[in-house]
Formats: sequence, C-alpha cells, structure tokens
Amino acid sequence: MALGTWKEDPLENRELQETVDANVTTNVSAADLADIKKEEQLDAVLINQGVITQQTVDGLNADRVDLSDEVTGGNKSIISKKNQKLLDKKTKKATTKGNSISSSTPPVLRYPYEGMTQHTDYLQIDIIEYKPVGREKTEDKTIEVPFKKIEGVDHDKVEKVIVKGQGAKFKGKMGGRRNSLNNKVGRTRSYGLSRRPLKNEGTILLPIPSNVQDGNSVKVGENSLNGLQAAGASAVMSAMQTDFTSETNITEQFGQVANDFKADVVTGTDLKQIQRMALNKLTASALGIFGGNVTVNQLMARQTGEIINPNMELLFDGPTIRAFKFQFKMTPRNRNEAEQIRLIIRAFKRNMAPKAKGGTEKENAWFLKTPNVFELRYRTGNKDHKYLHKFKQCLLTDIAVNYTGDGVYSTYEDGSPVSYLMDLSFKELEPIYDIDYDAVNDHDSVGY
Repeated sequence: MALGTWKEDPLENRELQETVDANVTTNVSAADLADIKKEEQLDAVLINQGVITQQTVDGLNADRVDLSDEVTGGNKSIISKKNQKLLDKKTKKATTKGNSISSSTPPVLRYPYEGMTQHTDYLQIDIIEYKPVGREKTEDKTIEVPFKKIEGVDHDKVEKVIVKGQGAKFKGKMGGRRNSLNNKVGRTRSYGLSRRPLKNEGTILLPIPSNVQDGNSVKVGENSLNGLQAAGASAVMSAMQTDFTSETNITEQFGQVANDFKADVVTGTDLKQIQRMALNKLTASALGIFGGNVTVNQLMARQTGEIINPNMELLFDGPTIRAFKFQFKMTPRNRNEAEQIRLIIRAFKRNMAPKAKGGTEKENAWFLKTPNVFELRYRTGNKDHKYLHKFKQCLLTDIAVNYTGDGVYSTYEDGSPVSYLMDLSFKELEPIYDIDYDAVNDHDSVGY
C-alpha cells in the first residue's frame, strides 16, 4: 500500500492506489487529476457514440503524459498537430453519418474550464449576426442553374432561371424571433475551447446563475365611457355608414339614426336628468374662465349626490418586451481559466457594440449597423432544460464588470484578477405570443 492509503473495497482500493501512484510519479496536482477523470468520462461517452475511437483517445492522452508547467508552459491542453488532425478527421466522418456533432461547430468559450457531462446544467449563450425582419425592393434577375449530368444525353450545362423581384418589406411574421440555433457544444473538451476572441459567431457557456426567474406581463389600462358618450358613438358610426346609393331617402336614414340615439338615451335616463347634466357641463366650462377646475361629476355630487356612471373597464393596451438580468462571479483557478474569463468578457463587450458599416476605422461611416444578437437557453447536458423557461433572441443592453469581486484589488503573478463580478442585462427582440407555446417540439417544457 502506497502512503498508508487503503480502502476495504478491492476495486476502490486499486483505483485509489493507481491515482496516488500517478500523482507521485508524474507530479500531477489534485486539480489536474480531477480534470483527467472528467476527460476519461467524456472519452467513454464519445467512443460509445462512435464520434471518436480508442486510437484517437490514446493519441490525445499521449500528448498530455506529463502535465507539469515545465513541459506545457502552464497550458494543460496542448495536443500535437498530428492528433488534432486525427480528431478532426473522426469528427468529420461522424458528421457525414448524420451525427449531431459538426466539424463546423462555432468557437466555444466556457467558465468554469472543466468539461461538462450529460448531468450538468448550464446557461448557453450563442452569438449570431442580426437579421432585419424587412427587406429592400428587388428587381427581377436571371441566374444560371447547373444541370445535373445525365449519361448518354447531350444537353446544356446550365439553365437560365428568372427570379422574380420582391417589394419592400418592413415587418416580419409573429414569432419570427425565436431562437434559431441549437449548437450542441455542452461537452466540448477543454482542448477544444477557443483561444481567440469571438467575432460575430460563437458560443459562451456559463454556470446557472443564483437567481433564476422570469416574468411575463402585458400592458392594460382603465377606460371609461358613460352612457351619453356610448349613445353618441353609436349614432356617429351609424351616420357614417349611411348608404347614399340606396333607394331609401337619405333624410329618412338620418332620421332613423336620430331616433335610435334618442331611444338609447331614454333607456338609461330621462330628459330632465339630461338637461341637468348639460347645465352642469356648461357651468363647469364657464368656471374654467375664472380659473376654476371643477368637473361635471363634482358639481353633480355636491348638488344631488350622484355622478355619471363611467362604465369603467380594464382594457388590453399591448404586449411588453421581457428583460433579464444576470450576475456571475468568476474566480480563475489556473492560467487557462483566467484566459477564458478574459475572452468571455471581451466577447460580450465586442458583440454588443454597434457596428460601423464600413467595418474599419479609416472609413467615415455615416450609418451604423445593429449589434449582434444573443440566443440564450438553459441546458442540461446537450438538451434544453425542460423545467426552466425559454428565451427569444435578445440584445445585450448593458454589461458591467467589477474586477475586484471580493472587495479588494488582488491579482495573480501574471496580473489577472483573482475574482470578477459580471452583470449582464438582456432584452428580447419581440414580445411573447400565444403561438410561441404551440411551436413544434416545444410542448415538453414550461415555455417562455
């Protein structure tokens, strides 16, 4: 037994001894051992899915036999070009077979640096370019479409097809701002994480924040319409619908409108009360000349103890746009994690910034383009979390980073802060509609 360690279970004892022996012979830290254990678990999953082979895993492990700083320079995820090509080849082969993993997967940044498993919950934020819902007017144009070669048949190589132009458009369809991407990158290996800033595309993986909540609301407002106003509105609408082409005399049609108005008024009150209300209205208007601010209802309440029935009702006034705020505390534990945090902060700042249409600082751009869009989703493993709410496409409206997350300025030897607090504020591009809950494959969740 090594170093006096022992377990009753023979299997656990053997695993413990192998771990301790490996730690003694290769001088690997406890954090590195934990990373290696997670890497091995992920290897088993990928091999079982046929994405990579044991040969690929052996080659990748050979690149990381010694994980000391003297060998890797502090980078625990160095792999050789040879084995990187082998991994890319296996991934591409799996993609051609219909596997969900694609060789064209956008770059990924992640905090924490360790890999995620099929049981890990996290927040996935995909970055895409903004696409306006409208379009400019286009003219008809002719394009050439290649013919498929038919053996033994002499035909033209291309066919000319006329594409009809389209008119200008300024609005999109309802529900058109649902999340469009579904990048399954939750199990990205540590050596597969990006080491460059994300520009216009990419994915950021963050832990689930401490305060997970959503709130849906609509705009409503109180509205009043007394009996006289309602009768008057009905009379005006009837008068405007008069049929001037009808054989019926126009005078008779207007006479009928007047009779209907009188019937509506008499139904709710009598002529004497209407006269009293009209008199109070004139009195209130006259008092306004002398600076008085008295209403008809106030005069009637003082005189008879009555007021006009307002027929008050709460009416729908429109939808609202949802907003979300998150706070993440990030504490780097090694050089790789500090670098990932730096790239994550830079990615958020760069992709929320308005775009100069020229694309360079040398050009005097008269116009600005909309910043990139963020698609947020709670995930568990490589699936959407069905017990947490969904998001629509969002714009990042605000980011605030506190580089003294523990209240004291402190850095590591390379200058990276020991703790960060990052606050993010997102706002969805469109409201939530009922049709969003009826979307295909969206019944097994709490919805938006």
